Amino acid sequence: MHAVVGKHFFPDANHRTAIALLRQLLVENGINPGQWSPERTRQARDESHRVRREIEPIRLDTLYVRDELWDVWKRYFEDVFEPEPLKKS
Repeated sequence: MHAVVGKHFFPDANHRTAIALLRQLLVENGINPGQWSPERTRQARDESHRVRREIEPIRLDTLYVRDELWDVWKRYFEDVFEPEPLKKS
């Protein structure tokens, strides 16, 4: 999340893209991401936008720094992420 929303690789949709990528990665690794609250997701997105404007620009060498933006998304996932194993078909 920090890398995609922080670096802004796309002109638009960085947050939506990051969420979609993460959900797909979880599924591909056998982790059911469950349902994430749309309201909590919007709140995290809005907070992320605010924080991103206030911090130093994210550079490739700082993609994984645990800064305030990282904290926004850590809190989000602590709130919404309750993985359940995927059922084998």
